[in-house]
Amino acid sequence: MATASVAKVYAVDELGVRITTTKKPWLLITARGRVNSTGWREAQLVAYTYLTAPADGVQEFDFVALRPDPGNAQLPVLTPVSTELELPDVGIKDYWGSKMPLRGIRVHAVSNRKEVDILGRSEAMAASAEPMSRSKAIYVCPIPDADVISFEADIKPLFRPMDVNVMQAIAGFNLHKLEDVRAKADKILDRLRTNMPCDGLWPAEDVARFEAWIKGGMAA
Repeated sequence: MATASVAKVYAVDELGVRITTTKKPWLLITARGRVNSTGWREAQLVAYTYLTAPADGVQEFDFVALRPDPGNAQLPVLTPVSTELELPDVGIKDYWGSKMPLRGIRVHAVSNRKEVDILGRSEAMAASAEPMSRSKAIYVCPIPDADVISFEADIKPLFRPMDVNVMQAIAGFNLHKLEDVRAKADKILDRLRTNMPCDGLWPAEDVARFEAWIKGGMAA
């Protein structure tokens, strides 16, 4: 029997970091985003680990969740997810080592990323006389490659039933059929940038996602 796998969520919409004022601060990281269907669960932030301190002093995370269970029914609609992570006893100014401060938190999703500054750039430079070496990041746990944009998983859910019905009526093609969307992809992209859908344009990240799908070969 197939089991659910872990993958990055579709988008991170909000990222917040709270820092306590205790002697050794605690960081509380909160993230809100969206997945491309119902049925996803157990969202979490997965930290990168590093061979050496990153050059920009930013701790990175992947925003991931368990995919829907195979065989269970899902609705192809963008669905909100959220999570939070506590990092206790964090030494901000020596996070990466002596006088090597934590400068920010960066969270990655499939379609975008968001970053919150922890330490101001000028303050960070004053705290560290030596430049940080560039690093190669590795994951705490393997994350399946979710960066290949597909029609079924990433593009089709963006078109609502009302969008499909309207386009079928006025233009004679189906936004939920791969062949139809491939044939009209460039024209659809132009409309998404200007006047489609008629009740409000897509977020810029969704338009960019559609454009990336075209440039990537319009995978099924």
